[in-house]
Amino acid sequence: MDLLWRKLSTSPWFEIALLKHAELNEISNPQVATQDYDLLRKRVENAPYFQGTAGHAAVFRAALLGAIARGTDRIRLLRIRDGLDRYHARYRQYPESLVKLAIFNYVDMEDVYDADGRMFHYTPTGQQFTPTISYQRYDLESLPPEPFYVTTPKLDGTARLDETTKKYAALIRVPNRMDPQRVLEDQTIEGYLVAAVAAGGAIVCTPDRVLVLLVPQ
Repeated sequence: MDLLWRKLSTSPWFEIALLKHAELNEISNPQVATQDYDLLRKRVENAPYFQGTAGHAAVFRAALLGAIARGTDRIRLLRIRDGLDRYHARYRQYPESLVKLAIFNYVDMEDVYDADGRMFHYTPTGQQFTPTISYQRYDLESLPPEPFYVTTPKLDGTARLDETTKKYAALIRVPNRMDPQRVLEDQTIEGYLVAAVAAGGAIVCTPDRVLVLLVPQ
């Protein structure tokens, strides 16, 4: 993936590869993932493809911006959880607020806000009086779903439409259907728009996700 996004130059394929590169690095290298998301946001906001009327441009723009926000929130929430653990190890209690966690330099101040500028929900709990009030537990906003965890739809394969065209149909399996459903580009299934289908797989989108479904080996 590191090589792929560097070789591609055409929108939206470059941006999709960069998104997957960022998502893959969220845990192992969050700094690189954050840089990827920043670059990706600038691309989506400024690249001519996303400002024009090309097919799926608006769909990819919305899906990519939504995925960027979710990825950014995952990174920041993981930093907060790590900061809370280190704070507790030092002070034997959790802070009264996320702002205090940032003031004490356990996270950056921007990390206590989500991608939309809203402070993450945090509530210290488990009060103890020893002799002053201390907090031994907390409730923190849940992480957005892991980007590569997909329960539906599932791609069974692809099939060429005819002998002359280069277009393909996707064979997608969804809940409550025994057999895979044959769908074409621009069709919607289970709330996912089928944006592209090729021999090796399909790309499907929602307003906040871009999924690359590969043909099973």
